Amino acid sequence: RKLLYLAIDGVAPRAKMNQQRSRRFRSSKEAEQLQANLVAQGKGLSDDGTTTFDSNCITPGTDFMLKLSLALSKWVEYKQKTDPVWKYGPDVVVSGPDVPGEGEHKVMDFIRDEKAAYMEREANGTPHPENSHWEPNLKHILYGLDADLIMLGLVTHEPNFMLLREKMSVVMSGRRGGKKKDVLDYDIFDFEVLELQLLRELFQVQFKKFADRIPGYDKERVIDDFVFLCMLVGNDFLPHAPHLEIDNGALNLLLGSYMDLMMDDWNGFLTNKEKIHPERLESLLYHTSRGFEEEHFKRRGYEENSPGWQLPSTNSETDAFHGIW
Repeated sequence: RKLLYLAIDGVAPRAKMNQQRSRRFRSSKEAEQLQANLVAQGKGLSDDGTTTFDSNCITPGTDFMLKLSLALSKWVEYKQKTDPVWKYGPDVVVSGPDVPGEGEHKVMDFIRDEKAAYMEREANGTPHPENSHWEPNLKHILYGLDADLIMLGLVTHEPNFMLLREKMSVVMSGRRGGKKKDVLDYDIFDFEVLELQLLRELFQVQFKKFADRIPGYDKERVIDDFVFLCMLVGNDFLPHAPHLEIDNGALNLLLGSYMDLMMDDWNGFLTNKEKIHPERLESLLYHTSRGFEEEHFKRRGYEENSPGWQLPSTNSETDAFHGIW
């Protein structure tokens, strides 16, 4: 155990900031409207001196986040002085909200920086320090619930990368009318681990037919292409294409188009590190929209009972779109 990195979200990039603001302002507005409705019905909050917690204060730049960061730093310092497990255990880094960037991205930047420093020492023949925080075959475990952690873990190309998270049944327990389990009562059965190495091996199996057909075939570049395809379905920084919705099988559609084009037309990859092949991206978008975009909007209009489509109200067995979706 070399390092424990505790990262609190700092100021996000402008593109993500717009999304955060719209979500937080909307939740605040909805809370105000709910309170106004309760007051109108004579069911307002009791005047007992208590105040409700506004989750919007969990934002970089607020007094709450400043106090939280200071408290966490002091707690770590206290544990390292009083607890032998902490005192003689791994190094601990606390990255507070005063450091720009979302928590998971700060963790990834740290891993990349440590790896780059290690590789530079290797190239120069410089001995590695005892407290080096990266080495080949080092295991990385990232805790968090965000779905993009899978993508971030894949693009590190680390062979031993795992994600730790609560089971969805535990996360959703408090959202279904039941009582949410107290985090202090969690046990090992409330968590699950995703080994990204297994996912990487599945990519190897799925795309092995391309190994002998594409010059310079590299599984790592296939993984980079996959992450890029997932970005087309939607992320926090860019809107997804209107007909590419993950609930309607957009990822399967993109992967099918990708494999068809990779086999027949491209003879290569969609991305090369941070660069995108524009002609191949154009052909991918054309391939995915051809014959599917129109059907998608017809389906959406049908499902929303839009009168403009004039589609028959048939059951799923005789539906004109049954089987496509």
